[in-house]
Amino acid sequence: RLLRQSPDTRVMLMTFNNTVTNYGDGTPEDAGCEDSVITGDILSDTDKLAAFGENIDISKLKPIRQSRGALAKIVASLEEEGATALGPALALGVSCCSKITSRSEIFVLTDGLSNVGVGALDGDQKIREDAAEFFHVQGERALETNTTISVIGIENQDTGHGAVAARLLHKENSSSTEARCDVALDILGKCADMTHGTITIVNPFELLRQIRQISQNPVIATDVKFAVANNPGIEIADQEMRINGRSGAAAATSVSRREKSAASTSAAAAAQK
Repeated sequence: RLLRQSPDTRVMLMTFNNTVTNYGDGTPEDAGCEDSVITGDILSDTDKLAAFGENIDISKLKPIRQSRGALAKIVASLEEEGATALGPALALGVSCCSKITSRSEIFVLTDGLSNVGVGALDGDQKIREDAAEFFHVQGERALETNTTISVIGIENQDTGHGAVAARLLHKENSSSTEARCDVALDILGKCADMTHGTITIVNPFELLRQIRQISQNPVIATDVKFAVANNPGIEIADQEMRINGRSGAAAATSVSRREKSAASTSAAAAAQK
């Protein structure tokens, strides 16, 4: 679909486990793939990761109409293994996108908790607080450079929360940090919220459909001011919607997402005007 609708879009693929691997556009001619495997102490150094990302020459990436075949072969050959250096991969991606003058998008796809390098979450409260600050900073940097971050958490057998969250999210077709699963969406998802991206938990068999759905819902406008005509039974406080006189997370979440959907429609209309 991306090939048909935006054939000149340039796509770069990165994977992460115990290391971070940059495949560039997947073609042998991509000079941006030099020193493509990042490992060791650099994974725990945000500044070095940023510098590494800035040195990747993304101007040499080929458009998707030329790189699709190579990228498809690489994706088909990938296998799950090792740990999850999600934080370092995100920092590298944000740094790469900072050199792009037009809007760019980062899709973070994971089935596990970030546990290697910067942004690692498998520790005590202090470690989680440091990780939360790291992801907040990455969200700020992405926002400054007009980069959208979307997070897709893959439901797996290690948690019972994924299935419940997926039902809530799919029912309303929206994003929310209220859902919980073992990829710590309550922390990682802040990057998506800050950059107007999406947060989704999916079953592996629904993955392609969900990615296609996200690609069909581009950001039309940001920083748009609009007025909301509110039902007397709904109270708006900050960015959360609450139902007066009712209880239950599912009910509150449902109304919240409908209101957000209506707000997005109003924002789009305002942008078109």
